[in-house]
Amino acid sequence: MIDIFSSSLLDNIYQQANPPQQIELNTECELKLRKVIKKAIKESRCSAIKLLLTELTNDQILNVNLGCMFLECLKKLPTTKIKNEPSETTLITNYLDHIMRGM
Repeated sequence: MIDIFSSSLLDNIYQQANPPQQIELNTECELKLRKVIKKAIKESRCSAIKLLLTELTNDQILNVNLGCMFLECLKKLPTTKIKNEPSETTLITNYLDHIMRGM
């Protein structure tokens, strides 16, 4: 096809048919999300959700940059600490599957 069309035309068609999907996470948003994750680990799921809701209310950029997906993931976490380490299947079906759908 390169002989019939030019390489640049094929590249242009490819870019239009398959536009790049990028999620830009700026440094400030990343720091806020890290802070929320640390709060969930050190304190509780509930306090992390409250912090993230506050951040989402105050920062529209965070809302666009995976903030809502993080909120949904926090809501899926168990309310009490897991005593036994869950199996790989449990982790995939309960957590990873939900995260991938959000992305």
